Amino acid sequence: MKIGYFGTPKHALDLLKELAESEHEIVFIVTNPDKPKGRNRSPVPSEIKEYALSKNITVFQPNSLKDSDLQSQLKSIECDLHLVYAYGSIIPEEIYKIPKLGSINIHGSLLPKYRGASPVQTSILNGDSIGGLTIQFLAKEVDSGDIIIKKEFPIGINDTSGQILDKITEEGLAALLSLLEYHKEGFPSQPQDHSLASFCKKIKPEDRIIDWNKTAFEIHNQIRALNPNPYAYTDFKGKKILILESILPSEETTELLPSEKPGTIYLPNKKSLFVFCGDKKMIAITKVHPEGKKPMSIIDFINGNKPLESEKFN
Repeated sequence: MKIGYFGTPKHALDLLKELAESEHEIVFIVTNPDKPKGRNRSPVPSEIKEYALSKNITVFQPNSLKDSDLQSQLKSIECDLHLVYAYGSIIPEEIYKIPKLGSINIHGSLLPKYRGASPVQTSILNGDSIGGLTIQFLAKEVDSGDIIIKKEFPIGINDTSGQILDKITEEGLAALLSLLEYHKEGFPSQPQDHSLASFCKKIKPEDRIIDWNKTAFEIHNQIRALNPNPYAYTDFKGKKILILESILPSEETTELLPSEKPGTIYLPNKKSLFVFCGDKKMIAITKVHPEGKKPMSIIDFINGNKPLESEKFN
């Protein structure tokens, strides 16, 4: 099939690379405009754009998908199917109705649960033990289109958003290739039960700040939900520290310890750092990225910063 692809972040590129190696042809890619970076704020292309150009695939980077010139260009390209994976903007009807087989989306939840911008992060923030993906048709309302296929899988207690996105990419590619193989004339689907729909919001800057008054489980979920981007953070001695990884210690590890104020550091040895949380339980921090330094293990952080048990994360 001739496929038009809409996507931008790394996991969209990972799926694209595999799809491009199949029997199907990627006839164009729509991705976000180059982002200004560095001190001089020069525009820098995304990895997916660089890959597309290396493969001589036509790239579109519109500021708006409502642009009539863009829509005319897409209509002029022979295309069987549009595939959307983490593009980040709503696809208008004028575009998703162009290809003869329609436009389909790989969504990171078991729809109608978690429609919206952050399904994977939200499922981890909520402590879900089951996650999955849905391949669906695009429709006017966000993530409301008919369901073609759903795939369910477990979410481990320490799984991060990055790991779950890798799983979605792997499972989504396998399901997609099977659909393209066995349903060349169209995809069977069924409507969603809209009465069961739930929605998730876009992750905002304030969602990154760790509130140590919350429970250890909530804080652990926040840390892994925001890994690998944009990461949760706290403050130590006036400097920001990204908390990259954590684990929940067993009840036996903490049951004999005194109750401390939330945010208080506990150092049982020179190799471990625990923090008391609002439910009087602790969380173990295992990897951090202090402001102005490189990411490091908690052992390196302890050796370099010499935290004391009387000190706190704020």
